[in-house]
Amino acid sequence: MYRREFITSSAILLAAASCRAPSLVQTRDQPVSRPIPPARGGSIALICPGGPISSQRLLKSIKLVESLGFKVRPAKNILAQNGYLAGTDEERLNDLHAAFRDPDIQAVWAIRGGYGCTRLLPLIDYDLIRANPKLLIGYSDITALLNAFYQQTGLVGIHGPVASSTVEEIDRKGLAQMLGVEETDGSQTKVLTAPGLLSTGEGTVNGVLIGGNLTLLASMTGTPYAVDCTDKIVLLEDVGEKPYRIDRMLTQLRQGANLGKAKGILLGEFVDCEADLDDNSLGLVETLSDRLYNLGIPILAGFPAGHGDRNFPVPIGGRVEMNLDEGSLSWVSGR
Repeated sequence: MYRREFITSSAILLAAASCRAPSLVQTRDQPVSRPIPPARGGSIALICPGGPISSQRLLKSIKLVESLGFKVRPAKNILAQNGYLAGTDEERLNDLHAAFRDPDIQAVWAIRGGYGCTRLLPLIDYDLIRANPKLLIGYSDITALLNAFYQQTGLVGIHGPVASSTVEEIDRKGLAQMLGVEETDGSQTKVLTAPGLLSTGEGTVNGVLIGGNLTLLASMTGTPYAVDCTDKIVLLEDVGEKPYRIDRMLTQLRQGANLGKAKGILLGEFVDCEADLDDNSLGLVETLSDRLYNLGIPILAGFPAGHGDRNFPVPIGGRVEMNLDEGSLSWVSGR
């Protein structure tokens, strides 16, 4: 009896999901949407589309948003928990949709990453997102949303610190500029990289930036939400992955996401990704070199983005310029 009820319930859920499934489109067929930064004193929604948080982490996030001069609108289910998820898929999806639907909310900031965002991709109302363009801010698992939003709606988002990041993890000037708190004169925002052994190439490379967390990009490959690296500058970073896993994921991007057709590769931080001393393994640098150098693509390494102490915000879907000669990445506000 229970098996029959389970099969019946599962069939109903699958049918409902198929009815909600959005028609998927490609970014190249639609205009790029650059959200207006929130006004001073405006409201920013806090959401948890992936893993759960504690009330202490919520308070920390509220203090950060308020310190930047904005009002805070925590999502209805912000403290919900369903095991390793911040509530059910329905709760997290409703919070995401509500934040974009509410005209009083001017930006949407994830409190953390954690697992769960890829589960939402087939359920998201991309027409709603397209009709209500707002800055989405986050990294790690939020990589899935940032790239899917750009791919499906043309929306430019911010790969940057989550709202619960500590002050040491945030380059406040860059974040303030992205949020419109700090005025710019229209000149390029330029970030110098740390000296990188893996940097290769010369001159400048211009292109649209996509990417983020390597694990998420690899997990999306082979799905309708896979990134297409063709003619793009691809940001890659990760944390806690052994070199053989980095190898596997880069191989997946080479074979399934046109990594070899990218204009350039921007390497962020790979934190705690080195092999143990007693491992029979290539090192991290050896692995990255083996999987990337023979692509013949310009590489800029050492960019302060990802799971390290610094996480400088960059625009996913925005146009950037890599300068291989001086080791910098730059973009112009509004481009």
